[in-house]
Amino acid sequence: MSLQKRGKYTACAVEGAEEINFPSHRMDYGKTMSNITINNYLRNLRGFFNWLVDMEYIEKNPMRRIKMLPHQRTGKSYLTDSEVRALFAVLDKDEFPEYRDYIVLMLMLDSGTRLGETLSVETEQLDLAVRTLTLPADKTKGRKERTIFFSQRTVKELRRWFRFRAGAGCDSHYAFPVQRRNAGSQKL
Repeated sequence: MSLQKRGKYTACAVEGAEEINFPSHRMDYGKTMSNITINNYLRNLRGFFNWLVDMEYIEKNPMRRIKMLPHQRTGKSYLTDSEVRALFAVLDKDEFPEYRDYIVLMLMLDSGTRLGETLSVETEQLDLAVRTLTLPADKTKGRKERTIFFSQRTVKELRRWFRFRAGAGCDSHYAFPVQRRNAGSQKL
């Protein structure tokens, strides 16, 4: 493909734009483009041309026959059990933000929730009696409501967290607020 041969930022749709944007000043100018980057371009173009067909500006999508380039995905590295224990060990559960982070990490590891999902949890979404968390569709990646289960140990820690939170004067409807309302330090 010619984009791969030419390299990054060497193609421009508007005549003279390189005199305004100076792509040659970029550190990665002319460097090789990965198949993933090109596939992202193709996906965007395909979406645009699908919209043109839907709006009846054109009859056929010229991108329909263009194939995605093959690419290899690299595996993600995971924390070992000892690394997770070390992470938990450095958090001071006597301090509000660190205790909150401890509980957030614990819930994420126990339930498999994503960070954004976990931080958006409101207290009424947690049912500690049946050990469930109900995530509404508007807060999940797939836009589908999910009910997630967690362990008895997490329930115990969540109950302890909610007592700590109340003692710290926190009245947020979020289960894991970023800041407390009062400025004083609260010890457990």
